[in-house]
Amino acid sequence: MRRIANTPALLLLAILISFAECKKKTEEPELPPETTTGAMTFGCKVNGKVFVPKDGRGRPGLFVQYVDLGSGPGGGWYLNIPAIDQTPANSIGINIASDSLFVLENTQ
Repeated sequence: MRRIANTPALLLLAILISFAECKKKTEEPELPPETTTGAMTFGCKVNGKVFVPKDGRGRPGLFVQYVDLGSGPGGGWYLNIPAIDQTPANSIGINIASDSLFVLENTQ
């Protein structure tokens, strides 16, 4: 029978490998920085987890609707911000909406 010269070293290596953990690290997304410039960023925490909307390709994405519904009954300005995280399996989202907003233009 042939004996391997480095048996203790191989045994130690086998023990170390068996104790190594192969866990996949999942990085939690961070909230985008706060802006006041209309940078089209959005993020919030839902049940303690960061939510940042993404399009179906995994890129950050946000769609904003600002519509004038006219001056008659039910009219006024309507704001809708659907923040959606789209994945192939499912989509989750948050919707912020209001109606009859008073709009100020060209002010600071």
